[in-house]
Amino acid sequence: MKNIGFICTAILSLLGAATVFGKEKLEQNRSWADHLEYVGIAVEEPGYHVWGSSPVIGPEGKTHLFVSRWPVKDKFSAWITHCEIARYVSDSPEGPFVFQDIVLKGTDRDTWDRKSPHNPNVQKVGEQYVLFHIANAGGGKKERVASQRIGVIGNMDYQRITLKHGELYRQHCLDHGNTPATVSKKLRHLKRFFTLAVDRKQLDENLLRQVKSPRSPKKRSKLTPARSASVF
Repeated sequence: MKNIGFICTAILSLLGAATVFGKEKLEQNRSWADHLEYVGIAVEEPGYHVWGSSPVIGPEGKTHLFVSRWPVKDKFSAWITHCEIARYVSDSPEGPFVFQDIVLKGTDRDTWDRKSPHNPNVQKVGEQYVLFHIANAGGGKKERVASQRIGVIGNMDYQRITLKHGELYRQHCLDHGNTPATVSKKLRHLKRFFTLAVDRKQLDENLLRQVKSPRSPKKRSKLTPARSASVF
């Protein structure tokens, strides 16, 4: 007991010394926080757990709030299995915030982000907005935890999009289970959009026209006896 008492006394003495030497700095750090005032609840969604909000001021001056949410009926532990990222908007940071859309769900495919995007963190980088989040590849509890990764999605001014972006987009679609035919269709629509931008003098050239469509596997034709006889 004496040893424990000595250790506690020593720790308290060290804490006291740290408080004395850091008092001025501590007061300076608190000067900003002391001006904060509790306003109220930003988002309260019936039937959902709401977690990990991240706000950002949009180009139109409104506050966009990105949150993790998952159904209450699936219990609190379902944050790692049933979570999604939703966006709410308000005319001011104080609210009230109104639901807009679901920004991100798990892919439900054989990808690293198959399940439960969670913990959104949105940032403005230059003129772009990027959203960081975590997700997992599914499986049992240990597999879900072990497979968690950090992902990022974002927007970009179309005038800054290059051939490389188009090639990365093509590969992204393939990685998420799109067939070559589906990817080719998406690329055609995208190329038309950029061609229209060129026609309207919004772009100097359509760099995405150089993005090649993925090759579709050739269909094997069956050689019937009748056809075989006609060929040979």
